[in-house]
Amino acid sequence: MGSMVWVLLGAGLGLAAVLGGFGYRYSVGQGRLGRAAEAFLWTGVASIAVMAALHELLGFEAFVALAAVDLALLWVAFRLMPPGKGAEAKALWVASCLLVTGSAVVWMGASTWPGGELSRIAANRSGYLFTTGTFFLGALLTLAGFVTLRGVTRERGERRYSDWGACALLVGAACWTAHLVFRGTVVVVVASQAVQPEWYAALRLWSGGMYAAYMTLAYLATAAFGAAMLKTGLAGRRWGRAFVIFGLVATAGFLGQTGAFSPPLIVQFMPYVMGIVLLRQAARGPAKSKERRDDFETPNGTPGARYEEEREKRLRMVLEKFGESSLGNLRMALL
Repeated sequence: MGSMVWVLLGAGLGLAAVLGGFGYRYSVGQGRLGRAAEAFLWTGVASIAVMAALHELLGFEAFVALAAVDLALLWVAFRLMPPGKGAEAKALWVASCLLVTGSAVVWMGASTWPGGELSRIAANRSGYLFTTGTFFLGALLTLAGFVTLRGVTRERGERRYSDWGACALLVGAACWTAHLVFRGTVVVVVASQAVQPEWYAALRLWSGGMYAAYMTLAYLATAAFGAAMLKTGLAGRRWGRAFVIFGLVATAGFLGQTGAFSPPLIVQFMPYVMGIVLLRQAARGPAKSKERRDDFETPNGTPGARYEEEREKRLRMVLEKFGESSLGNLRMALL
């Protein structure tokens, strides 16, 4: 067990170094501190392995203190990458902070999970309750981040996908809350008893249904918001398609019971990356941000809303000038 912990820690640190180098190389942050801040945010994707190993090595109390320091460093990184001018840039920055922090909190909680067996829950009650609480907090922060993102996409003219995603997350969050309340109350009490009550199996089955509903809806919401980001130009074609494909594949994988997409920490991968993408967009500001794709061209190549408005405006100007010119020629002829 000890050797596996060191292997996990080494693998996590190695992945963090690679991601950090990538983030620093392609950072949009201002100055070395800004570039270092974005590099630090990219290393968070590898934090799952690192956090789990540190929990095994340091113990629960030291791990909680370290997690608090990590959250403080996240806040410093956000402050080193301030948003550009404009209300939209600030809204994107807020959405980014919420999505990244929510994912990080969930991953911290996953590191202390003792497992689903009642005997292990009873022996590691503090870690189990910490996991339950951080899962709830992380889900709320993620929901708030996506709701903020929905406001931006609606301002850019996209309503369908963002509304679908928001509805899916709201229903999923209600199911997730019910599941976590069951875990934090009923499961903890039953774990302390020598014999399971007869009604426990039925309630646990119901709790599993709430969990399955949340996971399915959360993956579908990821795909929906990925489509909204792609349509509004908040994400490039590669990132936008990656978000959509991951959400749909993960939904199929979870429903197919492959096991790869069953842990709740997997749900937070793409929201975390979405947060970084939005942070880069916010840091560029309106002057450096990409032109809104749906303004002049939708992803399928058809004219967008702004294109139609500009075309109608130009037609009115031409007709007005043509009318004035024709009226002038008529006056000259009469004279």
